Amino acid sequence: CGSFEARQKLIANWHNVEKEYICLVHGFVAENAGTIDAPLTKLDDYISKRSSVTDVENGKDCFTSWMKLMTFYHQHDGCYYTLLRVRIKTGRRHQIRAHLALVLGHPIVGDIKYDGRNHYYEEKSSWCVRQFLHCFSLKFDKCCGLFDDCDGGGMGLRDDEMGNDNNN
Repeated sequence: CGSFEARQKLIANWHNVEKEYICLVHGFVAENAGTIDAPLTKLDDYISKRSSVTDVENGKDCFTSWMKLMTFYHQHDGCYYTLLRVRIKTGRRHQIRAHLALVLGHPIVGDIKYDGRNHYYEEKSSWCVRQFLHCFSLKFDKCCGLFDDCDGGGMGLRDDEMGNDNNN
């Protein structure tokens, strides 16, 4: 299952993979859930060193859904933080980072590129030394044929965990 062909199938079908992430953002997010529909375009220059910006005219369609899991107050730095579960429908460069910071107004903790406030450098004894953005779940649609030639890669996955429903 670790073959070159399997890798090529995965790359070709990456847009069919459901991707979910967990992230911690600065501030108190008031809403419980939402969807961001804001086109993004790449910005490549010597200052930004590869980033994305919202661009209604020239940007590519981009959809990010999010759900608030919890909000807490950090007594050490006197700030609110919100834990979000994020699902992306499209996969653009820095999509989650750009959407949460530029559209929602809540940058990811530790993200110095999209956090204009540079909290990372302000906190002398930073408790989060990198971006607090982590992949939570990848779901492969069985119709894309990614696992037709393998048995779970030795991971001990059952058919239903692989997306193969033998009850139909």
